[in-house]
Amino acid sequence: MAAQLNFGAGNSVEFGTTGNLTSATLSFNKSSLSNMVVGDLLVAWIHNQGSATGSITPPAGWVAYGAALGTPDWATSRTSQFYYYPLKSQNDIDTMSATPTWTLSATPGRAAAVVTRATGIDLDHIEDAASTAFTAGSGTSLNIPGITTVNTTTLLIAGVHQQNSASTTSPTATGLLTAFDEYKTSPTGSALANTGAIIGYQYRASAGATGTVTATFDTAATVLGGELIAFKAGTWSPPVISRPTIVGVATTFVTAAAITGFTINKPSGVINGDLLVMALSGQSATATSDFASSGWTRVSQAFAASSNPNRITAIYALPVPSASALTASSFTFTSTDSGAGGRVAAEMFIVRGADLTNTIVGVSPYGSAVSQTITVSPPTAATTKNLLLVSYNAQFTSAIDYSVASGPSGMTQHIYLPSSTAAQSRTMLVVYQQDIENTAPGTKALTWTGADSQTSGVGIIIRALNEPDPNPGVAVKYTSAPDTLSTGHLYYTSATNTLATPAEVRPFPNGYASVSAMLASTPFYVAHRGGSANWPEMSLHAYTQSGFWGVKALEVSLARTSDGVWFGLHDDTLDRTSGTTGFTASAHTWAEVQAYQITASGTTNPAQPTRPYMRWEELMTAYYGSHIFFIDPKAATGFVSELLDMMDAMPGTPTDKFVAKYYGVSSTWVNAAKARGYKSWGYFYQTDAANFATYQGRWDILGMDYTADQTTWTTILSYGKPVIGHIIPSASAATTALNFGAAGLMVSGVQQAIPRST
Repeated sequence: MAAQLNFGAGNSVEFGTTGNLTSATLSFNKSSLSNMVVGDLLVAWIHNQGSATGSITPPAGWVAYGAALGTPDWATSRTSQFYYYPLKSQNDIDTMSATPTWTLSATPGRAAAVVTRATGIDLDHIEDAASTAFTAGSGTSLNIPGITTVNTTTLLIAGVHQQNSASTTSPTATGLLTAFDEYKTSPTGSALANTGAIIGYQYRASAGATGTVTATFDTAATVLGGELIAFKAGTWSPPVISRPTIVGVATTFVTAAAITGFTINKPSGVINGDLLVMALSGQSATATSDFASSGWTRVSQAFAASSNPNRITAIYALPVPSASALTASSFTFTSTDSGAGGRVAAEMFIVRGADLTNTIVGVSPYGSAVSQTITVSPPTAATTKNLLLVSYNAQFTSAIDYSVASGPSGMTQHIYLPSSTAAQSRTMLVVYQQDIENTAPGTKALTWTGADSQTSGVGIIIRALNEPDPNPGVAVKYTSAPDTLSTGHLYYTSATNTLATPAEVRPFPNGYASVSAMLASTPFYVAHRGGSANWPEMSLHAYTQSGFWGVKALEVSLARTSDGVWFGLHDDTLDRTSGTTGFTASAHTWAEVQAYQITASGTTNPAQPTRPYMRWEELMTAYYGSHIFFIDPKAATGFVSELLDMMDAMPGTPTDKFVAKYYGVSSTWVNAAKARGYKSWGYFYQTDAANFATYQGRWDILGMDYTADQTTWTTILSYGKPVIGHIIPSASAATTALNFGAAGLMVSGVQQAIPRST
């Protein structure tokens, strides 16, 4: 495509003083150039009528080009200069001031300027040739001497200024090169003095002398001046994006009104393979469903209905495999709310270089707020070349300073967007970005200057395109309808919503079908407290791991809370398993128990995560259909009828699935259970040997400590009942008990003592 200047809405902006007003500065709103993208060259023609010696201080990053000020004299050049600003990366757009400003040191006069997008410029070799002095003139035309270009293809640009005194007709440009744009301080026919700035262009396909360039006007100008510059035309390709990068100009939506729906424009410049991302901050604490729009997915932490701590804090994404197929120019998001809704601040932007198949490789929980600081904790990504985005929200009343006192460490602010800048309550959206690798990014804390009434935050990690997949999934085959063998890959989502590959996939082994089937197996194994030497005892996680290992019978000790919830606990208190002091389970509600977790301090891996306490219903739902259970009511023997009623209520034949277990010298639990038809197991120790004859008769299965001597084992085996060796922590302990004659083993060290099921 030939190089050109682009004029019109979103492509150029004309600005300056009006009438007889004067100014020592010239500025425009960056948002006026809404079509600018990486690869553009912004070109500014800046003019002030002042003819005294002076200077121009441009905005950061803008480069002066062309004839020097005051050449050949100040009356000819006035305070006029070309400037350019290359957009070679998204950072060039992001770091440009929201209102680029030129400061003029000369006595302020009338001022006029045009800024426009140049396309088709070789941004690695921008400058070609330029005038060495300004040309003066008057009347209805100005002839600017030509320059000699160096490169085969160039973009020739002319800059012209014009002046007229009061009570004269304000001239309007009628011709300048191929096309031009103009700003005048006074309209045609005005009785006020006028100053104008005109910029025009022509694409040239050969090097050499350009010839004289003529600007024409409809009426005579009192003073005219101008110069020429040329840029090298050519194809410029941005550096290959090797990681997810924010590009283009974002679109925004803000409202100070309470709403449940809004429409936001699509950013311009979307191409194949882009990822559209929208960050949203919503005020409502009564929303019953998330904001949603067709094709969009919330990729940050899951929506929390009617959440006062978090309100609506979210990041959404829409993959764009085909830009031509995405015909929508805007997107409408709606939610449901038990109230009127709330204020909204939202920003939509383009991320280029993201993997559209496995896009999000990490999601943070909602941030934690302490006073005016909100801390977000992103996970560690398994991939390299990632983009971390963290979005913060907050609510402020009208008199409170809503600025950011300090941002998150290592991150760059992408947008700061209040729902309103007026003196009223407002909702804040602030988004930060950071390139990260496969190392822990650390916590990301933002502190507001003023006291917020609510603040939260979420973070996501976006994966780069063409990076090796750290989570390839496990290859599986499955039968799809109609009976077609298909292949796929199996993943799982962790508690932090991070996609991961299972370490292993194999069928989950079934347990014993019945108590009699268990007793017919030699030897049989029972997971004591779910495998208490390996995993946090009596957690659902422990029972799952034991079952996956291949243990076919599970033992559970139960406690009962003050509000009647039965859950897995061996002791009277949570002191050993959770580090409490005097926390007696029967004296507390289930909600109070849930505030604690089961530690792994007594396991073979103390560093593994803690686990929540497990209700009776959770264990039954998970494994009643596949396993046998040994049930011990421990300190809750005063409620054995209630427990037996729960057992009786299970489907099928519960007496085939449960064994009543207790210390062998006790009778309350075993008598009640046997009366309902359940088998029983009484466990003993060597110190109980003198009383075996007294107590063994009430039990169907007996138990002996594996550390007891041969005489004790010989005695307990003499009653002709199956004997379970307990509590087995290791392979050597298992061998000892089996050598003594144990029919089965009650095992705490599942991974050490039990051969794994194949």
